[in-house]
Amino acid sequence: MKSHEVEIWNLANELGATQVPDDTPIGLKHLAHLMRFHNAVMGGGLSFAVEISSPEDIDRAQCGAQYLGLTDVAALIGRFAGPDKDYELAEELDHEYYKTTGEDAANTSVIDPAFGRRLATSPADFGL
Repeated sequence: MKSHEVEIWNLANELGATQVPDDTPIGLKHLAHLMRFHNAVMGGGLSFAVEISSPEDIDRAQCGAQYLGLTDVAALIGRFAGPDKDYELAEELDHEYYKTTGEDAANTSVIDPAFGRRLATSPADFGL
């Protein structure tokens, strides 16, 4: 990643760990919401992310994935939308999440390049 990409990536992760302000540029906002959910999965598994995420958090993460063009990731996250939390399903789909996001043994994350492509085509969406 280039230095400005790293700065935006780090800021999105910082915002994702806290509250994303309403006036945050749309691309940064989407990336922050996706990274909040994704980092929770990386830290404790899909069932953990589902457990600690509100229905709104899950909806925002799904929108973030869709915004980046990650339709498979968005569809998988969307399976947990709504007020009912299906932890058994989360356990069953844990490996599928890692595989879909490229965070499995191949370790070829799909999020990083999707972010880079979106930043290249829509820099203003990230505050540039």
